[in-house]
Amino acid sequence: MNKHSEQAKQRLLEQVAAVLDSLLGPKKAALGRAYMEYYFRRVPIAELATQNAEVLAAMLVSQLKFMAKRQPGESLLRVYNPGNAKHGWESRNSIVEMVNDDKPFLVDSATLALAEMGLDVRLIIHPVIKVSRGKSGNLLAIEARDSATTAPAESVIQIQFNHQSSVEALQQIQANLASAIRDVDRAVRDFASMAKLAQATADDLPKWAPQANAEVLSESQDFMNWLVDNHFIFLGVRDYEVV
Repeated sequence: MNKHSEQAKQRLLEQVAAVLDSLLGPKKAALGRAYMEYYFRRVPIAELATQNAEVLAAMLVSQLKFMAKRQPGESLLRVYNPGNAKHGWESRNSIVEMVNDDKPFLVDSATLALAEMGLDVRLIIHPVIKVSRGKSGNLLAIEARDSATTAPAESVIQIQFNHQSSVEALQQIQANLASAIRDVDRAVRDFASMAKLAQATADDLPKWAPQANAEVLSESQDFMNWLVDNHFIFLGVRDYEVV
């Protein structure tokens, strides 16, 4: 981003912050400003400038309400067409919003699920922030991912895609995304165990195939070791008995 763009973005965010102050009031204004800073940090001015400060502020307020209460491990998900009456803002696109424990594969899995439904992704915003919550899960504070606080990191995702007017279509999209996120949870939860099993497989190949060609066996072990060395995403394990 060049200096001119940085200045333009800063001016717009200052306007958004002023609107947030008026919408949230003095008690929650600091929370709103912190969220704005982290949420829009990597969004280029060309994308932000398509909306005015009032719309951007209303979008943030709506999201803060959406993520206001969440327990560890809980997945928040909604797919909707924003409207002024309910959400305080409108968009020419339909919207996906998700809040999860920070973990790999979330954005890739969500965009793949949308692509499989023939949908056109137009914008992805994905800050990872540290979130302090009370015992009941209520939102207390938001800090940068690299801050020294021990608060857990949460993944906040907004995906804008081509407008869908049908309520049934939005419900189906949400159901498909929920299924994809459940698959992500399973893969992440079991990833270390699967990688460990793959490594054991590589180590045990000589026992399993003592008559195999030494060069082929060595190449097979090298390949398995390469997979385990962060070159492959393990999604499942199956054993075969070859007779």
